[in-house]
Amino acid sequence: MGRYVVSRLIQAVVLLFLVTVIMFALIHLAPGGPTAVMADQKLPAAQLAQMRANLGLDKPVPVQYGIWLNDLVHGNFGISYTDSRPVLDEIGQRLPNTLILAGTAFIAALIISLPLGIYTARHAHTFADDVISGASFIGLAIPVFWFGIVLIIVFSVALHLLPSSGMYTTNQPPSLADLLKHLLMPALVLATPNLATFTRFVRASVIEVMNQDYVRTARAKGLGATAITYRHVLRNALIPIVTIVGLNLPIVIAGASVTESVFGWPGMGRLAVDAAFTRDYPVVMGITVLVAAAVIAINLVTDLTYVAIDPRVRLQ
Repeated sequence: MGRYVVSRLIQAVVLLFLVTVIMFALIHLAPGGPTAVMADQKLPAAQLAQMRANLGLDKPVPVQYGIWLNDLVHGNFGISYTDSRPVLDEIGQRLPNTLILAGTAFIAALIISLPLGIYTARHAHTFADDVISGASFIGLAIPVFWFGIVLIIVFSVALHLLPSSGMYTTNQPPSLADLLKHLLMPALVLATPNLATFTRFVRASVIEVMNQDYVRTARAKGLGATAITYRHVLRNALIPIVTIVGLNLPIVIAGASVTESVFGWPGMGRLAVDAAFTRDYPVVMGITVLVAAAVIAINLVTDLTYVAIDPRVRLQ
């Protein structure tokens, strides 16, 4: 176990390095830059050149990357080009908001999908299974931005039941009730595709395990359906379920950008979108590093969870 963890950590460092190299090259070689907006304002060429020099953008891209990497190793993510604040402060202010939204959506999807998936597996090819499976396909097919806009039109514009944007009501002291009202629609939008994915995956995994010989043997010995499901089937069906859950967790966090933009949620995803539009390279790179590190860490935790679920699994 120890050697495996050390090996994976080394691989993680190499992979993270490659991700930063590729991302740094892409965003710096793309047309435009932080001074493109100023250029549209007809500023003198000398002033634009001075701005680029002040931002360090007059140096070759490999030199810029070396400076950025050296700062990163020392815990410095750089300074935002747009508001001159440290990138870590920008991310630190927005990250908790994203975790609240993504965490709520992910946990809700997981809690609801497990019993739904088990129920549809135990009642496969019935009317209830057809209804739930059909709803799952619809949940997978609905575009996130369209679903969000529809919810805003219905519950905010037409019914005036829920706020359309933000995290708290302006000019009012923050409260848990107010937060929940603002959280409901974006969390529902973000949870829907994951709920559909998890439900379908749980159903398929449970059905596959229920067709195994040892399950038929347990059924022949007189064990009840509930005991067989939760004592034998679910434990052996968890490994593929853990895989899809582990793969989707970072996707939820990274994919929150669309939901946050639609609902004006002040999270890290919206910060990434704004930074991309303004060519705020340090912010884009800071978010890239954090998301990539989260993906790598979650994959490692997922692999280690296999052993806890099934001791027969051996990590190489």
